[in-house]
Amino acid sequence: MLAVSGDDGALHAVAEPAAARQYDLNVTWLVTGDGGHGTGPDHVAPAESFGVTGVRTSPQTLAADLAKALAAPGPSVVVLPTALRMPAPAHSG
Repeated sequence: MLAVSGDDGALHAVAEPAAARQYDLNVTWLVTGDGGHGTGPDHVAPAESFGVTGVRTSPQTLAADLAKALAAPGPSVVVLPTALRMPAPAHSG
């Protein structure tokens, strides 16, 4: 199973990897981290503290890292840092 959320959603659900480990669920959580809060919280370290495999990936290695995580038994967290791009204003002033 694959769950996807942004880093804000992951911060609100930081204990979910612990529950997944407790029940030994086969779920991979893909977290896209855009640093929208002005910080770049580390989502790998909390996952690993619960005994869940965590990995930081990149656009170039995402497919391989995600395939590996999905194939492994038990829960995992894959973090993909992304660039926050704000749209251009539709009008000025």
